[in-house]
Amino acid sequence: MACSSYLRAEIDLLKPKLIVALGNEAMSLLTPYGGTGVTRRCGEILERPEGLLGPIDAWVAICVHPSMALRGGVGEAHMRYATQRLKEFLDARRPVESDDWEFDGETYEAEHDEDRLGTLLTGVKSLMLDGQWRTLAEIQAVIGRGSEAGISARLRDLRKEKFGSYSVQRRRRDDPKVGLFEYQVTEISF
Repeated sequence: MACSSYLRAEIDLLKPKLIVALGNEAMSLLTPYGGTGVTRRCGEILERPEGLLGPIDAWVAICVHPSMALRGGVGEAHMRYATQRLKEFLDARRPVESDDWEFDGETYEAEHDEDRLGTLLTGVKSLMLDGQWRTLAEIQAVIGRGSEAGISARLRDLRKEKFGSYSVQRRRRDDPKVGLFEYQVTEISF
C-alpha cells in the first residue's frame, strides 16, 4: 500500500476525531480487520483501533467504497446502513444547551452532575427516538459514553413529563425467561 506513509503523516498532523474508512484497503490500514472483507464489518465504528498503520487515536467508521455503492444492490444497501449508523453515532455526540435540563434528587449537585447527565440523556434520546429496539450495551456502544446503569436511568428520565413523557418499552430478547432486556422509545400520541 504505497500511500500508507502519507496517510499516517496526515493523520498525525491533522489529529482527526473521526475517520471513515472507505473500502477494504482503508479498513486494513486503519483497523485490525485486514482481509476480512468490508461488507462483513460495514457500519462498525471503532474507538482507537490498531491496523497496519499502527494505533489510530480517533474513532474509525467502516464503510464500503463508494464505487461499490454506485453499482446498486448489496453495495448500496451496505452504504445506506453505514451512513445510518454514522448519523446515529454523530447525533448522539451532538452538543446541547444545558438550559433544557431539569434534573433533581437528593444526591444531585448541578455543578458536578448537570453536564454529564444532560449529555448522556441527549445521546440516549437522539439515538432511541428512531423506534428501534436496543439493549443497554448496544445503546452504550453507539453513544460511546455512560454506564449501562446510567443509560437505564436516562431511559427512566424520558418517561417523566419534564423530559418529554416518552413511552419507554422493555422486553426480553430471545428466551423470554432468561433473555437480555431491550428497550424502545417512542413518542406518545394523544
